[in-house]
Amino acid sequence: MGLLDKFKKGLNVTRTRLSRSIQSAFRNNKEWTEDDYEELEQALIECDLGVQYTMQLMDDIRNRYQQGLIKTADDIIKVVQDDVHQMMATDAKPMKWRSDGPCIILMVGVNGCGKTTTTGKLGYKLKQEGKTVMFAACDTFRAAATEQLQLWGERVGCDVIAGKHGSDPSAVAFDACKAAVSRNVDVLLIDTAGRQHTKVGLMNELEKLHKSINKACPGAPHE
Repeated sequence: MGLLDKFKKGLNVTRTRLSRSIQSAFRNNKEWTEDDYEELEQALIECDLGVQYTMQLMDDIRNRYQQGLIKTADDIIKVVQDDVHQMMATDAKPMKWRSDGPCIILMVGVNGCGKTTTTGKLGYKLKQEGKTVMFAACDTFRAAATEQLQLWGERVGCDVIAGKHGSDPSAVAFDACKAAVSRNVDVLLIDTAGRQHTKVGLMNELEKLHKSINKACPGAPHE
């Protein structure tokens, strides 16, 4: 099973789990109780929707039920779909595209949050929009991360700048920025190692990475 197939399977599992939780708690022809709402709230959070969005959804669902606008579990699923779509559209921010050089995007996050996969998907989307894209494999501590990004590069049709396992990620980022400029690339996506904000050494390394990128391309990273 390929990476994209695994991702689609994961989404199907999440969607099925949420749907079953809603169908179980909000059966037709019964009055909805506080216990039902708490079960729905837990299901939404467990599906990684986030606390803020979950609270907004819960308020919306409560208000609609009290007004008699929704009555069934299917109604709730429709409300969740519509609200999430509206929230994502509202929060979307335009990219800072540049006319005098590549737009450099630095991917940062905790371990296992999906930076490498998101880098690949974002690269694919940008390629579909007609932009030239390059990847930089700066997660040099996990060998599989470089291999994974190189696989994405092959699938998407993007060059990948990578170093040896255990090499200095700042040096790889610097070389990638210089390469992006010389090749007139529209977007450079820099993948990085996962790090906790409580780990001082890793945060210092991130600061060094940021400085190297800015040295190679003043004003970068742009996103």
